[in-house]
Amino acid sequence: MKPLNHLIVAGAYLLTAKVGLLLAIPHTNATPVWPPSGIALAACLIYGYRIWPGIFAGALLANAAAPGDHSLLSSVLFSVTTAGGNTLEALAASWLIRCGSAYRFTFDRLADTLRFILFGALASPLISATVGTFALNMMVNDWPESSEVWLTWWVGDVVGALLFTPLILNWPKRPLPRWSGRKAMEAAAALLGLALVEIVSFRLDLPLEYLFIPILFWTAFRLGSFEAAVALVLVMASAVLWTLNGYGHFAAGHPERALLFLQMYIGVTAAATLVVAAMVATRNRTVSALRNSEEEYRHFFESAPIGIFRSSVEGRFLRVNPELASMFGYPTPEGMLSGVSDIASELFVHPEERFRIVETVRTASGFVRDEVEYRRKDGTRYFANLYMRTVRDENGEIRCVEGFVEDITARKLAYDITRNLNLELEQRVHERTVELERANSALQKEVESRKKGQLEIACLNAGLMRQRAALETANKELESFSFSVSHDLRAPLRNITAMVALLLAEGEGSLGQRGVQYAEKIGTCSAKMQELVEGLLTLAQISRGELRTVPIDLSIYVRELAQELAQTEPERAVTFVIADSAPAVADPVLIRSVLQNLVTNAWKYTSKRSEAVIEFGVQGQREDRAFFVRDNGAGFDMAHAEKLFGAFQRMHTTSQFEGTGIGLATVQRIIHRHGGEVWAEAEVDRGATFYFTLPLPCQVTPEG
Repeated sequence: MKPLNHLIVAGAYLLTAKVGLLLAIPHTNATPVWPPSGIALAACLIYGYRIWPGIFAGALLANAAAPGDHSLLSSVLFSVTTAGGNTLEALAASWLIRCGSAYRFTFDRLADTLRFILFGALASPLISATVGTFALNMMVNDWPESSEVWLTWWVGDVVGALLFTPLILNWPKRPLPRWSGRKAMEAAAALLGLALVEIVSFRLDLPLEYLFIPILFWTAFRLGSFEAAVALVLVMASAVLWTLNGYGHFAAGHPERALLFLQMYIGVTAAATLVVAAMVATRNRTVSALRNSEEEYRHFFESAPIGIFRSSVEGRFLRVNPELASMFGYPTPEGMLSGVSDIASELFVHPEERFRIVETVRTASGFVRDEVEYRRKDGTRYFANLYMRTVRDENGEIRCVEGFVEDITARKLAYDITRNLNLELEQRVHERTVELERANSALQKEVESRKKGQLEIACLNAGLMRQRAALETANKELESFSFSVSHDLRAPLRNITAMVALLLAEGEGSLGQRGVQYAEKIGTCSAKMQELVEGLLTLAQISRGELRTVPIDLSIYVRELAQELAQTEPERAVTFVIADSAPAVADPVLIRSVLQNLVTNAWKYTSKRSEAVIEFGVQGQREDRAFFVRDNGAGFDMAHAEKLFGAFQRMHTTSQFEGTGIGLATVQRIIHRHGGEVWAEAEVDRGATFYFTLPLPCQVTPEG
């Protein structure tokens, strides 16, 4: 809570207390109305219970400033006690009013107004009057007159709450609406009426004070709660002022009695006016709500996208909306009301349906739905959902029937189409299911057959693996045997060659011509045998050594071999055509052996050409790349190509071209170790071409 709010409440309390004391009649402390009680209650209802310090401060200052000849201690005790009673009165009144209201308190509701009058204005001031009277008697010790003091105190607080709390709470929170000329005239007439009643009642001293009440009621009825509260304050102020100046019926008797009558008059008038204002506000809200409800119903009825009707039980329309009229082919609802005299016979394709539905509705508690077939004005038919119920009076008698009509022709047509499609789909699904079952059966048989085939393949693979292992073992043993035999035969062959040479050198005269021929023949055969043994040894060593691959250029090797061959037979006319570059990744020693065998063969088989041509090159790209050695020599018959790369297999006789038949077998073994392929193309007397492939660098494995 802001301190400023406490200061405002305390100041308002003190100021209105001064005003109330100025209106005292019998003596300086007896006033017909105590405005601070209304100020304190309004503050609690606006700010809540935490505003109590501001109320207590204002009440303390107001009581301390009251005139009187008392000791300082007595004045302080009286002020503190009375201020506590005033604060407790406001808090209790606020709590009693709020505890029965689930929403914000307002004087526009009759229940809130009655709660305010009973608890806030009548019951709660009992606290302040009792506490204040007790404190006053303790200070002045005047107990015989305590009842009159208590009654005056209580009624003054009651009147203050009845007058000033509604005025403050009804103060508009937004600018006042502009009145029409008629409203302004009514307000002026109300002020004039109040002025006339004042003059007649007080100035002319006629007992007509209660003529204020009809004018106040009329003000509450025509202008509102706030205007009625303002009028009440004006009536109170005029009545008190006239009475203080000795005018009017209230000033004629004893001062205390006049004060009491004046308080009763103001209190009753204020309470009655507040009740009437609340009743009028409640009635206005009810009328406004009813008007809004009727307007909403009319708008809903006329703009609803579904047909709505109300008809008699006998079968005549009482009210229809535009959608229903359009549904039956009528341009306006009025035209349908006048054009249809009997609903069953004119609109129903089967009139007995309406009588059956009406009989069902008579015993039903709510809407009854049925599907009916209607006939439009032009004779066309359509299907609709009919929702109908009875409307009964306060005695339970049926006044009429009402309901809704929903055109479902398109929906029904769509439903029929969907149903037919569903039936067709179900048939297709059934047929497809049968086909799938057949396919599944065939597939299962195929799977079983494949499983059986896979089992057979697995058995074959196992056999092949065993055969491969046996073959590898045999190859290794054969290679070892070949290497051992070749290695072991070299020494005897060298001895034979040496012995033949010694025999020819030492026994040339004693051998005779035929012995020399035999010895030379033995030397030639021994040399031939030694050449074969060297070839076998080379072939065996190819499979036993470790493969070491590095990037190389094959064209360099071919050029070196061409130079070496040209030096051995410089008299031959041989043209070499060598590619500029032939990069590869291979074992340098082994690949040189491949090139040496292929180029040497080309050199050998072109020996009978007067103009020999030997070509080395590369064809294709990347995966399709192949190296080749081509010549225009003797060639061979491709019908015998399958034995070309076998050991000791020759396409020509020794008398035609020398050789052991080991070279091409060596070439194939080396290329296969690198993971490549080798093949040949040839034609008799038109040369031959030998191709081989080597894997790309990324395809080379540690073994090849």
